[in-house]
Amino acid sequence: MAEATDPLLWDLPAVRHQLGGVSDSTVRRLIARGELPVARVGGRVMVPSAAVREFVAQRTRDAENGGRMNQGALAPTTGESACQNKHKGSLRNRTANSGTRTTAMPAGDALNALLGL
Repeated sequence: MAEATDPLLWDLPAVRHQLGGVSDSTVRRLIARGELPVARVGGRVMVPSAAVREFVAQRTRDAENGGRMNQGALAPTTGESACQNKHKGSLRNRTANSGTRTTAMPAGDALNALLGL
């Protein structure tokens, strides 16, 4: 259980650290998909520490129950590969070369706009 001196909110580098040093983009994907909630304080994007703890606890329960573990931010949610983002709309599509082909990446732009970055 968290002690009263633990901060209620963590900034993104603290979330990365608490999740074992995952990448910044992994944390942003978790936020963009709604797996981690955010609270804006001034101009800062913060994540409730309790939400990070619950995120880890849920995945731990999934693994302990012998069920298929939730694959987290790296797994596509719609059955298509992460490189086959078919999102369309008014977002400006950036492209990235994955070594095999160039694919659209509007999610990064959408997250940056959402987070005000």
